Amino acid sequence: MRQLPVVNVGVIGLGADWQNRYLPSLQQMQQRLRVVAVHDDVAIRAVTAAELLNAAPILGIRELLERRDVRGFLLLGANWRADWLAHQLAQRGLPVFVGREVRLSVDQVQSWHHQSDEEGVSIVPDLPLRFLPTILRLRELIATQLGPIESISACIQLEEDEWWPLGSLTNVLDCCRALLNRRLTDIEVKSHDDPPGSARLFLTYAKRPGSKSNSADISAELKISRHWDRGTPGTSPPSIEFACEHGTVAIGGSRDLHWTTDGQTKQESLQSDRSATEVLLDLFARRVIGGLIPTPDLNDLLQAIKDANTVRDTLAERRINTNR
Repeated sequence: MRQLPVVNVGVIGLGADWQNRYLPSLQQMQQRLRVVAVHDDVAIRAVTAAELLNAAPILGIRELLERRDVRGFLLLGANWRADWLAHQLAQRGLPVFVGREVRLSVDQVQSWHHQSDEEGVSIVPDLPLRFLPTILRLRELIATQLGPIESISACIQLEEDEWWPLGSLTNVLDCCRALLNRRLTDIEVKSHDDPPGSARLFLTYAKRPGSKSNSADISAELKISRHWDRGTPGTSPPSIEFACEHGTVAIGGSRDLHWTTDGQTKQESLQSDRSATEVLLDLFARRVIGGLIPTPDLNDLLQAIKDANTVRDTLAERRINTNR
């Protein structure tokens, strides 16, 4: 089997996810992704990160954007410059991996999506939930033993930062959409603020127009609790249960799952599997060298954000009506 070439990338921004997610993955993947330059608003952080990856620390963002040895960018944090950076990156025509801490509004994502489409640029957002080892194993079980998903029940923490585009709620809704290949059509609030800061909703997913899938709607129950820690959002995988045609699957983290079929329960621990971050970065590397392998794109991110905003708006409307 032909070995894929090493891809040189530049890192822009080091946030709360850097130490625990991106750095370990990049250190593990140096035969696939080679970080050649690092920029951060805090110079000492860039120097430290660059030393760990044998890369060059770059003080000016324009200097990094103009480097000829960079074939793609990992945009992992940008704060107030995110909109400007999105425009600059699209103009340069190089692929970009967008981390969860990049602060872009829906309008900004739409603008970037339109511009990247016009330039033919690959943008891969960090939507890790659909690539967890447990979710990838679920896909295998659906295809081989359990049959299609009939319902979903998930317990998640909703961040205080309602605007955060890549937090827990957005990731769960993206994963539901990706697994079901259906669109969210209805939301019913069963309970709200009982106990305080919590909510219980039922989401209805209908088949897409022209789809050949089973015509029955699929429901997803969401149990949401308020999360007041202002650290990195969405870092703990939610607890999710899937009822399938021929059995059930319970996922309590990124690497452990229980599944039942024909009255027998099996437990699996996927400790040797690659992390979701490694899978995503590997997919990004393949897109950089021209591969046509499917990856999440800005349209997936937009749909997930819109679904999350619909859920939040529904909860806000329920809160207003309850307080009248």
